[in-house]
Amino acid sequence: MTPRPEPSGLEPLATRPILAAGWLAVSTAALAHFLLDRAGAADAWQALVILLVGACSFRLALPMSAIRLARDQQLAAADLARRLEGVNLESRQETIAGVLMSRGDAVGEVSRRVHDCLAASIAALGEARRARRTLHHAVEKTAREVTAQLARESVCDHLTGVGNRRALDAARLALVESARSGNAPRRLVVMMIDVDHFKRINDTLGHGAGDECLVFVARLLRDNVRRADVVVRLGGDEFLVLLPDESLERATALAAHLRSLVRQMNWHGRNIPRPTLSFGLAEARLDRPESLDEAIRLADNALYAAKRSGRNRHAAATGEPVLAR
Repeated sequence: MTPRPEPSGLEPLATRPILAAGWLAVSTAALAHFLLDRAGAADAWQALVILLVGACSFRLALPMSAIRLARDQQLAAADLARRLEGVNLESRQETIAGVLMSRGDAVGEVSRRVHDCLAASIAALGEARRARRTLHHAVEKTAREVTAQLARESVCDHLTGVGNRRALDAARLALVESARSGNAPRRLVVMMIDVDHFKRINDTLGHGAGDECLVFVARLLRDNVRRADVVVRLGGDEFLVLLPDESLERATALAAHLRSLVRQMNWHGRNIPRPTLSFGLAEARLDRPESLDEAIRLADNALYAAKRSGRNRHAAATGEPVLAR
């Protein structure tokens, strides 16, 4: 009986999955090296058969038709063994070389495709990671900037740019805690400021003129106090300044100086007197928290005493209003 032709099993290898082609490229290269180095061995063809059967065993682990692949590989091994049987060593070498060369182009093409695909995937993954890092850094930077901006706005008066009541509360707490730990002066002066006849300015010249007046006073206070001093707008036309490590005498001299500087304001109100300032001052001890609250109350009382005495004056909590010179 004439045996029916058996399929070689090598033809479909180029079209099988990328993993099989890659494995076959490595295994055939190893086999070629083995056979060429040991060309004189009589059992060289047996090594080829064993390696091809091993390829079949390895391929069983792949998620394809494992049984069909094993059968194809066994038939290919048997066919190659029959082709090598009964021929001399030189013919065996030529046959093996021909098989390897005829399949080398297909395997090489698949290997190149594997390499290109992996290289493209790695490059795309690297680009995605870099883009992710860039986006992450940008989001973090924006979040920090927004958080810092919100923190500044939460303690800042939007019209004048000086501190608001939250800033005053934070400054009071910080000063008291620093004084308790011995890292800050134990005394300060509280200065209360009020713009005289401010309601008349708003009612006659409009709120725009009133806002310009408040901005000018805030800038005047900020530009003429020390870096450690705290300038706060309490609301309306009332301001407060905390002067750490300052004496009541020097603070009184500063109030007189500020009253003279307010005359520099550009004023266009013909029927409204130029704005003036009234001040109330009081001294506090930072080692006693209640002393600061008491000083703010006393400074407020002194301010109203100065306004009742005719405005454009400054008064200390322990003395009478002082007329402007």
